[in-house]
Amino acid sequence: MGLEDETVMNEEEWDLFTADDATDKFKAIGVAEENEYPSSFGTLRKEGLSAKQPILDSKPAFVIAGMRSTD
Repeated sequence: MGLEDETVMNEEEWDLFTADDATDKFKAIGVAEENEYPSSFGTLRKEGLSAKQPILDSKPAFVIAGMRSTD
Protein backbone atom coordinates (compact mmCIF):
# COMPACT_ATOMS: atom_id res chain seq x y z
CA MET A 1 0.00 0.00 0.00
CA GLY A 2 1.25 3.44 -0.81
CA LEU A 3 1.68 5.93 -3.59
CA GLU A 4 3.68 3.58 -5.80
CA ASP A 5 1.20 0.73 -5.35
CA GLU A 6 -1.86 2.90 -5.91
CA THR A 7 -0.62 5.06 -8.78
CA VAL A 8 -2.65 5.37 -11.95
CA MET A 9 0.42 6.46 -13.90
CA ASN A 10 1.84 4.23 -16.58
CA GLU A 11 5.46 3.10 -16.31
CA GLU A 12 6.84 5.96 -18.42
CA GLU A 13 4.93 8.58 -16.38
CA TRP A 14 6.08 6.98 -13.10
CA ASP A 15 9.71 6.99 -14.27
CA LEU A 16 9.47 10.71 -15.09
CA PHE A 17 7.79 11.40 -11.74
CA THR A 18 10.53 9.62 -9.77
CA ALA A 19 13.55 10.58 -11.91
CA ASP A 20 14.63 13.40 -9.58
CA ASP A 21 14.79 11.03 -6.59
CA ALA A 22 18.28 9.89 -7.60
CA THR A 23 19.81 13.36 -8.03
CA ASP A 24 22.32 14.86 -5.62
CA LYS A 25 20.05 17.87 -5.15
CA PHE A 26 17.12 15.65 -4.10
CA LYS A 27 19.34 13.75 -1.65
CA ALA A 28 20.74 16.99 -0.19
CA ILE A 29 17.22 18.33 0.37
CA GLY A 30 16.32 15.08 2.15
CA VAL A 31 19.34 15.38 4.44
CA ALA A 32 18.50 19.03 5.21
CA GLU A 33 14.88 18.15 6.00
CA GLU A 34 15.97 15.28 8.27
CA ASN A 35 18.39 17.60 10.09
CA GLU A 36 15.73 20.29 10.64
CA TYR A 37 12.99 17.84 11.68
CA PRO A 38 13.92 17.58 15.39
CA SER A 39 13.89 21.36 15.83
CA SER A 40 10.18 21.40 14.97
CA PHE A 41 9.25 19.18 17.93
CA GLY A 42 9.27 22.00 20.48
CA THR A 43 6.91 24.17 18.46
CA LEU A 44 4.55 21.30 17.78
CA ARG A 45 4.53 20.28 21.46
CA LYS A 46 3.83 23.88 22.57
CA GLU A 47 0.78 23.81 20.31
CA GLY A 48 -0.34 20.60 22.02
CA LEU A 49 -0.31 18.60 18.82
CA SER A 50 1.78 15.79 20.29
CA ALA A 51 -1.16 14.84 22.52
CA LYS A 52 -3.34 14.36 19.45
CA GLN A 53 -0.95 12.79 16.95
CA PRO A 54 0.82 9.42 16.77
CA ILE A 55 4.46 8.93 17.62
CA LEU A 56 6.64 6.90 15.26
CA ASP A 57 9.50 5.45 17.24
CA SER A 58 10.89 8.55 18.98
CA LYS A 59 9.59 10.95 16.31
CA PRO A 60 6.15 12.56 16.46
CA ALA A 61 4.27 12.25 13.18
CA PHE A 62 2.41 15.34 12.03
CA VAL A 63 0.65 15.96 8.73
CA ILE A 64 0.93 19.69 8.15
CA ALA A 65 -0.56 19.64 4.67
CA GLY A 66 -1.47 16.99 2.21
CA MET A 67 -3.11 16.16 -1.03
CA ARG A 68 -6.66 15.15 -0.22
CA SER A 69 -6.89 12.92 -3.29
CA THR A 70 -4.01 10.72 -2.08
CA ASP A 71 -4.17 11.00 1.73
